[in-house]
Amino acid sequence: MPSRVDIIITAIIAVSSASRAATAVECLPGIVDEVVVEGLSGATAMTVAPDGRIFICEQEGMLRVVRGGKLLDEPFLSLPVDSFWERGLIGVVLDPRFPEVPHVYVVYVSPDPYPHHRVSRFTAAGDRAAEESELVLLAGDDQRTLGGSMPAGHQGGAIRFGIDGRLYIGIGEQTAGDPSQELDTLQGKILRVGADGSIPEDNPFLGATRGKYRAIWARGLRNPFGIAVDRITGKLFINDVGGAAWEEINEGAAGANYGWPKAEGPSAHADLRGPLHAYERSVGKSITGGVFYRPATRQFPPEYEGQYFFADFEAGWIRVLDPGQPSATRVFARGLARPVDLAVAPDGSLLSLERNAWVKDGEFRGGTGILRRFRSAASRTEPVRATGARTLSGLEISERPDELPRLLSSTGIFRSIATLETVPGIVPYDVNSPLWSDGASKRRWIALPARAKIGFRAEGEWTIPRGTVLVKHFDSLPEGRVGRSRRLETRVLYVGGENGGHGATYRWRPDDSDAELLDGSAIDPPDASRSGAASWYYPSRKDCLTCHTEAAGFVLGIKTKQLNRTFDYGSGPEDQLRAWSRLGMLEPAPREEDLRSLGRFAALSDSSATLEERVRSYLDSNCSNCHRPGGSRGLLDLRHETPLEKQGLVGAPLLAGDLGVPGALCVMPGDAARSGLYLRMARLDVFKMPPLAMNKVDREALAVIGGWIEELGKGGGR
Repeated sequence: MPSRVDIIITAIIAVSSASRAATAVECLPGIVDEVVVEGLSGATAMTVAPDGRIFICEQEGMLRVVRGGKLLDEPFLSLPVDSFWERGLIGVVLDPRFPEVPHVYVVYVSPDPYPHHRVSRFTAAGDRAAEESELVLLAGDDQRTLGGSMPAGHQGGAIRFGIDGRLYIGIGEQTAGDPSQELDTLQGKILRVGADGSIPEDNPFLGATRGKYRAIWARGLRNPFGIAVDRITGKLFINDVGGAAWEEINEGAAGANYGWPKAEGPSAHADLRGPLHAYERSVGKSITGGVFYRPATRQFPPEYEGQYFFADFEAGWIRVLDPGQPSATRVFARGLARPVDLAVAPDGSLLSLERNAWVKDGEFRGGTGILRRFRSAASRTEPVRATGARTLSGLEISERPDELPRLLSSTGIFRSIATLETVPGIVPYDVNSPLWSDGASKRRWIALPARAKIGFRAEGEWTIPRGTVLVKHFDSLPEGRVGRSRRLETRVLYVGGENGGHGATYRWRPDDSDAELLDGSAIDPPDASRSGAASWYYPSRKDCLTCHTEAAGFVLGIKTKQLNRTFDYGSGPEDQLRAWSRLGMLEPAPREEDLRSLGRFAALSDSSATLEERVRSYLDSNCSNCHRPGGSRGLLDLRHETPLEKQGLVGAPLLAGDLGVPGALCVMPGDAARSGLYLRMARLDVFKMPPLAMNKVDREALAVIGGWIEELGKGGGR
């Protein structure tokens, strides 16, 4: 017999065996998307033949072929590769005259006799590579000798033909940094060789290099993941994955130095070439593939001709850039499952290769990848998705914030406003380390679009599908927690649209009969009848976007260590992760045998946890949305998964001002009175932290953090 929650969730999610490919993708008006192929394993790159066949790299060494919308069972070729982390089969391109010249070029990392890049050419015999046809054009450096915090990372792999008939190949710096500037290694470079592997005589560093290093064409790159060539203008764009600040689109130029690791993003260095376009990590976190729209048959409107489409792996969007006016871009589609490459098909449609997985590590699972096609709506009979108010199984929550209902009772969230009983399909949950909200009690719910799944990760933020609605309700707690509480507000967060989504605040009437939508922020003065009572701040929609940023994953608190706890769904306590997996809400779902090994945050009151664990859990949930790479205060990284010694917290200088305390540090071991973290959490003036919607000091947190700081001075803290 299904439990009550099984019945509830089935009403809205319609759980099926479909993968995350079923997640609704938001497209521009007039554009529709369709899934062509599912079940790809560790997809990394693709290229399209003039006859419509699509060649797709799978990281573990197989080059697959999609013909007539079907993934062929037999791979084009299968290579012995080192596929750890970001190594493997990572790049492919066809000869410009294919299939008349039946050559297929690939970039992969060979383990023999040591991990190194290899650029090879194969000869096609139909849908298979001819046996013994590999011709190695270029063998890379021994990665064991070049260092790096994760040598198997930042492998690059992009490969394209320029209009000059030469091959351009991107090689990453394997997280080592310095090799990007050196001319005696191929790492961190764009290489240029002939179709037969020969070194062109007009390469820019011939006089300064020897041997294979004469192939270096440009340097100073971190992880050149994508290369695209405009076959009309000859422009070559390089998508370089950034570090902690900027994602870059660089225009290729012979001999250019793009700066890494001396500079990232726009630079004032006269000897460095700045990016054509760069965006901060509040917009996206990992640029991947790109393509110029130059189809044989144009399907999109004329204004797309010659435009540059590019994708972001973490943000899950495709944007469009005008090469003639590169300062601004516009969103073409959102909600993709970790896109890695883009291509234009012969019919003028846009193809998106979506890995739908993280790196190749112990938690990697194959078979999750997707090939998606974007078409003009006029090219097929299916209707275009609505772009206005979207009904989510009865929820009148609009993609457009100006179309939200004025009353909470009109949103369709609650079956009963009096009891706050939700409609079927909205799932309640709780977290281990809640955000401080001036002592208010909170209740939380989540609703997914039909057939959508959350992208699960054991560490870090989950990928929340577009169209998801989250609800958080706040009640005041009476002094001493005795007496009647009062309803304060109910916040609704919609995932999708501009800025990653939008939030709304519904302020409850004094008689608790309903809650009214606020158009801006508001403040309730302190209750004069209660000793020590504080005012209550209602955030505006703009305030919501202060914390809910793309850099922070937009949705806060929905991740493994927060949800790894029990919750009573009506038939007794049940592990939330097990319940969400059983209900088909997670993709990939954690295995039963892995559940016990997954980490969890510790509440401040959890005396069984160490002081350090309680403090770091609290800092992640309350502070890391801003204090993280790409966040508004990115010099500190207070994410739980970042080791303490790398957070920039203990013993680090203050980011701004010493609060009149000479010698103060972010955290001064053994001295809370000279620790900026402690001092700012104890204030309610302009220096308070967190700076928004806090009118009451979190005394419990202050005591735990103070105790941890004192123990740090004794060499402990655990």
